[in-house]
Parts: sequence; C-alpha cells; structure tokens
Amino acid sequence: MNSKEEAAFSGDANMQAYLGVCYELGNEGYPQDYQKARMWYERAALQGLAGAQYLLGSLYYFGKGVPQDFRDARAWFERAAAQGNDDAQTYLGMMYAQGQEVPQDFRKARKWFEKAAFQGNARAQFHLGELYYFGQGVPQDYHTTRIWLERAAARGSLEALACLGHLYNFGHGVPQDFQKARSCYEQAAALGDPLSQYNLGVLYRDAQGGPQDYQKARECFERAAEQGYAKAQFNLGVFYHSGQGVPQDYRKAFEYYMKAARQGHAESQTRIGMLYGNGSGVPKDYRKAREWFEKAAAQGNANAQTFLGDIYYYSLDVPKDCQKAKQWYEAGARQGNERSQAMLGMLYMDGEGVPQDYQKARKWLEKAAAAGHVHAQLWLGELYYYGRGVPQDYQKTLEWLEKAAESGNAEAQSNLGVMYRDGQGVQRDLETALHWFTRSCINGNQDACEECVELRRTLGKQ
Repeated sequence: MNSKEEAAFSGDANMQAYLGVCYELGNEGYPQDYQKARMWYERAALQGLAGAQYLLGSLYYFGKGVPQDFRDARAWFERAAAQGNDDAQTYLGMMYAQGQEVPQDFRKARKWFEKAAFQGNARAQFHLGELYYFGQGVPQDYHTTRIWLERAAARGSLEALACLGHLYNFGHGVPQDFQKARSCYEQAAALGDPLSQYNLGVLYRDAQGGPQDYQKARECFERAAEQGYAKAQFNLGVFYHSGQGVPQDYRKAFEYYMKAARQGHAESQTRIGMLYGNGSGVPKDYRKAREWFEKAAAQGNANAQTFLGDIYYYSLDVPKDCQKAKQWYEAGARQGNERSQAMLGMLYMDGEGVPQDYQKARKWLEKAAAAGHVHAQLWLGELYYYGRGVPQDYQKTLEWLEKAAESGNAEAQSNLGVMYRDGQGVQRDLETALHWFTRSCINGNQDACEECVELRRTLGKQ
C-alpha cells in the first residue's frame, strides 16, 4: 500500500477522490475499475467534498459501474452545486433543459447555467448561449447568445466555436460575415468537429468568404464524412455524381450516397434510386430504384415522391397505374415540387387516373409554370389556346408558349410558328413563323422542318 492509499484509508477525502479518478480513468498505474471509483468517490462525497459529489453524480448520470440513475445523479449534483461546484451546476442545468428525471424547465436550467457560467464554466456558457438563441426560458436574444458563445469559445469550447460560425454565417444577431464564419469553422474543424468541417466545406464550395475552391471543399467534406456525418457523405456523392471538382465517377457517387442513405438521409436515398433508374455506376434496376425512392418518400422527400409517380405513370417494372402515379405526384406537388405539379396538372387535363378536370389542371399547371417548368408552360398554353377550363385567349397562349420556347422546347417553338403563320393573337408574320419553325427543327421536330421548307418556298415567291 502506498502513501496515497494509506491517506485515503485513513479518511483523507481529497486522496479518496484522487483514487476514485485514478480508477475511473485507469491511470497512474491503476486499472480502470468503475466499482472502485464509485467506492472512493462515495467515501469522499459523504465527507462533503463537492468535487467527489459531482464525480459520483456523473457515474450515476452516465451509468458507469452502476445502473444509469438520473435521480441519484441529481441528488449528488445538487449537493455539489449547493457548495458552488460549477460542473455540478452545469449538469443540473442540462437535466432541467432536457427533462431528465425532472419536468423540463428552461428557467431552472437557466438559473443553474448562469451560476456555473459566471464562474467561467465553458460548457455552461455554451448552453446559456443556446437558451438565448432559441428563446428557451428567456426572450430570444442573438446579441446575448453571441456574448456567451464568445466567452465559451475563448475557453476552448468546440461547440461554441461551431455555433459562433453559424451566427456569422447566417447573420443572426451580427452582420453576416462569411470570413468570420470561416475563421470560427476552421478553428472548430481543426479540433475535429464534423459539423464545422462540413460547414467549412460549404463555404469553400459556394465561394463564401473567399474564392471558390472545390478541392478544399472536398477535403473538408471527406474529414466530416470519415466521422460518419451524413450531409458530408451526401455532398461528396454529389461531387462525384456531377463531376464537380473531381472526375465524374458514378460508382464513387453511389458509395458515398449509400453511406448517408444507410443513416436515413432521404436525399441520398433518392439519388441512389436515380442511379439505379439510369444504370449509372450500377446495373439498371427499376425495382431497386423504386425501393430506395419509397424509403425517401416515406420521409416526405418530394423528389422521391415525384420519381415514384414517374415509375407508376411510365410503367417502369410495374404495371401502369395512373391512380398510384396521381397519389405520388399529389404528395410531391403539395410540397412545391414543380415536376409533380406539372404531371398532376397533365393527369387532370387528360383525365388519366382522375376525372378530367380542366380547372384543377390549370391550378397545378400554373404553379409549375410560374416556377419555370417548361412542359407546364406548354400545356398551360394549350389550355388557353383551346379554351379548356378557361376562356380561349391567344394572348395568354402566346405568353406561355414564348416562355417554353425560349427554354428550348421544340413543341412550343413549333406552336409559336403556327400562331405567327396563321395570325392567331398576333399580326400574321411569316418571317417570325419561319424563325420559330427553324428553331424547332434544329431541336429535332421533323414536322417543323417540313414547315420550314414550305415557308421558305412561300417567302421565296413573295
């Protein structure tokens, strides 16, 4: 028995606590043994040593060497906190903030965080900043948030550095400043924070706070992805999928998407479905595509819902089912997906899977057309051209056809050619008609090519 052990057995509370730490951490030549750590902490705690009371509470809080027990943890934290132990005060604040064994009470959480924060406890300062950021137990106040986060960051709080970066990134309580955001993220990223590594990658990718740098963005995403951060894995997938800053590699894209998808990342699940649907990097397999779309759609992903609509409408490895297509298009449309809105409008226009209803068709086509969906603009033009569900209106027809035509839609270009050739809603103008027929022909419309031949012949005679 060494002198430290002798002192502990003789009742020296500080030495008892010291031995407890040695056994908890397994250092100073002592094997890690939570049971012995608890024994020594308990002896010191019963003598009123605040640090030992806190450490004993933490064993109960985390379930080390004892069953996890928030009630016993709180009892020991309260004894230590009453003596001014800032770590115990911080944990009491966390318990009230999270409702652990006590009713959730942000005001009580603030009380304990403040006691510890004013003693310089960085974790308490960070959590106090959080309360002000979200307005929990206090009025929302980004300025006060920044003050507490800066104090915590100055004491080395990685979480506070990351959150300060967020404040500057989005201009919450401070002027938006991407360079300051980058500085905060860089410090936290260097300490291994995956969220900061990811956010720093986004700044490099989007040229915020400095020049665009895909290589640095990729390096940041890779560091976060190695720690299992799903958003970073997804963004690496996007880089390889699109060839952004790296050689295009569908197989690598698939691998990164799969890592994130297995964590439930909905957009990655959608992208895997797309790769299977297109046979990019993997054998084409509509069944697997549908399975991944279904996973993402169940989480409310509008793109996946739209692709499921396509699978049922275009009969991709399933019997054509316009009613199921309508169900998925409607789910996507209600979330603002313009392709779903366009396809839903088309179903109502043609009466596929639903009773034909030009009013509903117009409603959904207008939403999609306003968002720039080219086929919705074309179809909306057709409604006005034929007066279906709306008064016939060649001016509105022209308006929507021109939008679609300028986006390169060959059918819209040809239809414009017809209207200028026949003087529908405009003064008859064969030169302009030829212009639109020519553009449509270049885009592969054979009928427009034949119209060009006829118009050139006509104009040649004139």
